[in-house]
Amino acid sequence: MIKQTTFCHGQNEWIHVTDANKDELDRLRADYALDDEMLGYALDRHERAHVEYDAVSNTFLLVYNVPDQHEVHGHFAAVPLTFIIRGERIFTIGGAKADYVCDLLAAQLEADDDISAFQFLFEGLFILTESFFPLIEKVDEKRQDVADRLRRKATKANLLVLSDLETGLVYLVTAAKQNAMVLEQFKLQPLFRGLNAKERERLNDVIIEAQQFSEMTQTTSQIMDQLNSTYTNVLNNELNDTMKLMTVWSLLLTVPTIVTGFYGMNVDLPFAKTTGAWVITMIITILLSVVMAVVLYRRIK
Repeated sequence: MIKQTTFCHGQNEWIHVTDANKDELDRLRADYALDDEMLGYALDRHERAHVEYDAVSNTFLLVYNVPDQHEVHGHFAAVPLTFIIRGERIFTIGGAKADYVCDLLAAQLEADDDISAFQFLFEGLFILTESFFPLIEKVDEKRQDVADRLRRKATKANLLVLSDLETGLVYLVTAAKQNAMVLEQFKLQPLFRGLNAKERERLNDVIIEAQQFSEMTQTTSQIMDQLNSTYTNVLNNELNDTMKLMTVWSLLLTVPTIVTGFYGMNVDLPFAKTTGAWVITMIITILLSVVMAVVLYRRIK
């Protein structure tokens, strides 16, 4: 699907492409001279964030990570969105999961359409970077909920929930690092020198937001790692305590067997023929069990 919108008094054009089919791709090649390399970057759902500039065709390409608004397997992820600027045209190309971006950018143009293509790019990047923050806040809320449950009882099920959160956070941490890095790389491009003061200022705003989000994700990741490590140790300690208890009981249960085994042999033993000898065996068993229990308790303690 291709949507076209003009702005800045009709001087600039924004073309948004979502899940382009073969006919639409042919149209992009024929009408706008987008080559296969650029379209390949734009259509690759696993493309890493990066920036390129072709001085020959005066074409700027930026692949940027944007949040996937829907949870997958209990966690959030990021999807690539490609921006291409050639002259006064700006293209945004992505998959169905990034289609919501069209509404966000359209709302920005409704608020202020008297902007250049690069101003539109930076405004869009700022909005998209900000849209990550609610996701990390939700992750924090879930982390706190899991932490509260783990304080009440450290179970394997709760640790698996925490593990799912950590898995999802890896995607956000990676996306945040890539976005912050690619924005810094933008400043090294030759066309950066051609930006006006407003465009540079807005780019700096986007860089600050991207760095803040990257720091937030790393902080949350460190907290989760510490939480996971702490409660994994708790479970391991509980398992060790259980094994110690089982060992003690196993040893104590051997005492009656040993005592009764002696008196079951065809060997003359003290008190063997005494009336009520079974009471004597019980007393011996209890005494030996108490002595062994005290010794084991002191060793374990």
